[in-house]
Amino acid sequence: MGENQGPILERHYVEVCSGHVGFYHDPPESGAAIHRGDSLGRIVSLGLSIDIHASIDGVVEKVLGHGAPVEYSQPLITLRVEPPQFIPTPAHEAVEPNSNHYQFKAPIQGILYLCPGPDHPPFVEIGSEVDKKSVLCLLEVNKTYIDVTLTVTDDFPAERGRIARVCCNSEDHIAKGDVLFHIEPLQ
Repeated sequence: MGENQGPILERHYVEVCSGHVGFYHDPPESGAAIHRGDSLGRIVSLGLSIDIHASIDGVVEKVLGHGAPVEYSQPLITLRVEPPQFIPTPAHEAVEPNSNHYQFKAPIQGILYLCPGPDHPPFVEIGSEVDKKSVLCLLEVNKTYIDVTLTVTDDFPAERGRIARVCCNSEDHIAKGDVLFHIEPLQ
């Protein structure tokens, strides 16, 4: 994907799963470079053909063969993707995190949204005070949007906190365990 970006310390993979039962046709070849919007093949079911398109850039690592029967949610393709790159924006500038800051990590993998919609302000910003019920962000998983609050973690050391740093951008692909926010516990 990018040229000469230095050593890759960790490989990231995304599985593309079937949303239908049927037969998988026209898969890309193993090793093929895939870009957002490219065809990943189609599922044929009861005479209907359902096209599958990439939502992320990557390289095909594993793929089911042409004509293979598939079940609902069965992996069709494994893509190797570049690790998400963090590009700071003014909203992300903050005091450097310290040992008192809690690292709030993603409870699941998905696509991160910091705002409820394109023309809306973010759920939280640096300096925002939050409690266990405050929505910090949304994670999209299989076209379902999940409100992420402090209640997803049992180890936050206080009832309230203040956002000290935002570590990701909206629409970043997030893996389980990625740090999303640094939060200063408040007593």
